[in-house]
Amino acid sequence: MSPGLRLLPLLLRRSPRQSAGAIVLCAVGVAIATLVAGVALGAYHGFGARQPKVVWRSPTPAAEAHVSPVALQRRSTDWFDGRRIDRVDIAALDTTDQAPAPPGLRAAPAPGTACVSPALAELIASHPSDQLGDRFGQVVGRIGAAGVAHPDELVAVVGTTPDQLGPATSSGSPNAVLGPDRPSDTVPVASFDTTGADRDLMMYRSFALVAVVLVVVPAVALIGSSARLTAARREQRMASLRLAGATSGAVRLLAVAETTIGAALGAVIGIASAMAVSGLLVDIAMAGGRWFPADIRLPVSSAAALFVATIAVCAAATAVSLRRVGSRPLGVAASAEPASARWPRVLGLLAAIALLCVTTVAATAQTFTGSNGQPKDMSVPMVAALATVIASLALVGPWVTSIVGRIMVRSARRTPLLLAGRRVLEDPRAAYRTVSAVVLAGLTAGFLAGVMPTVQALERDGLPSGAATAVLDRPAADAVLAAAGEERPVDTQPGGEVSEPVDVVVLASGPRLERIRTATTAIRGGTPLVASDDDLFGDITFTADAMRGSFAVLASGLLLAFGASGVAAAAAVVDQRRLIGRLVLCGTEVSTLQRARRLQTVLPLAVATIGSVVIGLGSSFLLMVGFGLSAARLASPNVGVLGLIVVAAIAMGLASASFSRPMLIAAARSATEGSPVSV
Repeated sequence: MSPGLRLLPLLLRRSPRQSAGAIVLCAVGVAIATLVAGVALGAYHGFGARQPKVVWRSPTPAAEAHVSPVALQRRSTDWFDGRRIDRVDIAALDTTDQAPAPPGLRAAPAPGTACVSPALAELIASHPSDQLGDRFGQVVGRIGAAGVAHPDELVAVVGTTPDQLGPATSSGSPNAVLGPDRPSDTVPVASFDTTGADRDLMMYRSFALVAVVLVVVPAVALIGSSARLTAARREQRMASLRLAGATSGAVRLLAVAETTIGAALGAVIGIASAMAVSGLLVDIAMAGGRWFPADIRLPVSSAAALFVATIAVCAAATAVSLRRVGSRPLGVAASAEPASARWPRVLGLLAAIALLCVTTVAATAQTFTGSNGQPKDMSVPMVAALATVIASLALVGPWVTSIVGRIMVRSARRTPLLLAGRRVLEDPRAAYRTVSAVVLAGLTAGFLAGVMPTVQALERDGLPSGAATAVLDRPAADAVLAAAGEERPVDTQPGGEVSEPVDVVVLASGPRLERIRTATTAIRGGTPLVASDDDLFGDITFTADAMRGSFAVLASGLLLAFGASGVAAAAAVVDQRRLIGRLVLCGTEVSTLQRARRLQTVLPLAVATIGSVVIGLGSSFLLMVGFGLSAARLASPNVGVLGLIVVAAIAMGLASASFSRPMLIAAARSATEGSPVSV
């Protein structure tokens, strides 16, 4: 066994309070971080799990697979009461052959029959057949979970004949539905392909990736910070061992082993909690409906990867935090070497912002092309650049904190401000670590504050107005009105003269509209009758999803920030216990120390949060432009909301300082009672 590991049991027995406190604080911070990260990764996995349940509906030509076709397939979009119905018509090419069974079904439906999703079956049963059921024929089965993206999805697989589908084409589009009022081509197929990508789900997954970055990168930062909690006390203890003859490697291994215990415990608790919480999130509708529990639950492989990554981050953070112990143990033991933060750290932030700008410009101009000559999808590089911007705050934050500390010391006229400034200057990295999670939450809130006004403006622009209309050519208009038993409208010209009958049919909403759609299903050859407000379904759904997703990301960020700031404030008291005891013995009142702790937290937090909000706001504008939204359509952020974010961050910092006040009192009491002040 390594000498460092042999020292671990001795260290735990000789200083149980120190070791237990460090392990518990690390475990709490890691548990919060892995809980939030696990839920976010589970949601991202959920959109990926929906892909094969949707893409099979787009016809894949048999010629591409170099096999003989056995059936014809066509996909179209129907509508009912503002809800979209995904319809797949399939016909066997030979009466002796059986059409391939779609995912979720044991066999393809025969001509004149249909299999529908459970949600569509309930809808058909609850409405008269002339409004909905007659569109599909006799319903003979339900589509299983393998063929339905979510429990609320409306899907119908309709059996038909080759004559009813019309002439086949030799090839099909990868995304077969060409528009809300136009079905795909009739394509000869041999099987159903589940390996493609659905455009809508790809868009959702891209935005889910942004949400994952906004949540997981701060979570990783929290994991690293959790490993460095009580870093000052750990440095003192390890420096003593180093001076007693322990090698640098043994000391570092001992510290990593101690941290790993807390990290492993916290990771197990956090990941298990994430899997349990996912069952409570299935009713949050996204991309048109709720979730299947298995889709949104974090996979075992991802859970194992998250566990390993957590241990690795904690071990690396611990090893890096002890680099001074290995080379200068005497200076650390004597507290003679304050940890400084220098200005070159700013270069990391500037480089990250420049990278985000470059990827956004490349995405807008479609500069980068793949091997097939088509523009590359730049969503992943843009999101990666955003992650770099978020991570760079850990570099520049301590430098900003040191600047605030200098200003506090120079402008101090009272004891609390002087104490706070000196403590910040003594270790700006530790001071920033106390508020870093709140600063990251400010960046997330600033990002969302830039996105949401634009989303809401787009929603208002897309809302339907007036009566629903369907634009048809004259023969189609005659057929629609004849099937509905209504007369064709005429156009009145200025002066009261009546012109030729028009080709725009004004449709009422509700049951009358649905009866017209059902009556005209057969005569329109499978082409759906689409009203003017039907194609707003996707925009309205996406807007609602964006609002829910933003709230979830913001709630996750606040949970991370609140938990991390509380844990970090408690750890700061543990690190400063010796100093607190000395100040109390010198006559400093506890109320003065508490005011100094508030100032030590709030002033750097206010400055850093303002900067992070501005960075988040600018990043949101860049990403929206990169994803294809013109700069002219970007809405201005609400200044009041931005100010409220800063105020909320300050309030969170004050709350974390107040929650750890009992620990401050205990530290002061131990000094006055003559008990050892080093814990």
